[in-house]
Amino acid sequence: VITFMKVGQTGVVNSGYLPDFKVYTDFLYLSYYGTFKQWKEFLTMKALLPKAFSTISLSVNYGKEARYTSKRISFSYGSDVMAITEKSDMSLLFSYFREGTKTVWDVSGVVVGESRNTNTNFNIYREMQPSKKLSDSYQSAWENIVKQKFPYNNSAYYREGGTIISTVMPDPVSNGEKAARAPFYYTVSFVRDGKAEQKDMETRLATITSLVNILERR
Repeated sequence: VITFMKVGQTGVVNSGYLPDFKVYTDFLYLSYYGTFKQWKEFLTMKALLPKAFSTISLSVNYGKEARYTSKRISFSYGSDVMAITEKSDMSLLFSYFREGTKTVWDVSGVVVGESRNTNTNFNIYREMQPSKKLSDSYQSAWENIVKQKFPYNNSAYYREGGTIISTVMPDPVSNGEKAARAPFYYTVSFVRDGKAEQKDMETRLATITSLVNILERR
């Protein structure tokens, strides 16, 4: 439950605060987190879910396989990739972004964790081409994705107690100018607690990437 609250005199609430709050809600977006056990229960509450969840499903067979499907991406993985238990967790990161001529509120990132008690996870992000009006830091980050420069070049690195490796999902768009004009790319990362070798991380990332399907067209 997300709540806006303002304390004030009764006479001001209806004429002042409530109209403002209704405007504020247009600028609010949420992300969702839970264990697999919580997600399975949550996704059954069809009448209470926002419209964005209408195409999202999560199927879990503990100890064997987990499968996520939406209108944009799908993936499945087995326990050989990462442990699958009731304590495994998932975050759906929502944001507003352009889709053709419309602005939509939808999932822009999925983070699937081995357990709520560890940081081992893989994540898939929908990376949007930044407006030319945004700062150089946004343009530089986009160039790193388009040209698959670090950190999206399959090079493992250690940070804050974990080893991270990232790549860009293969795409039919040609390299060069056409790639730079693409409206979005998907990136995939694998994070493992502690220090891990490059070869092991690269093998695990390649396995995860092979299990991800991009369903939306650009």
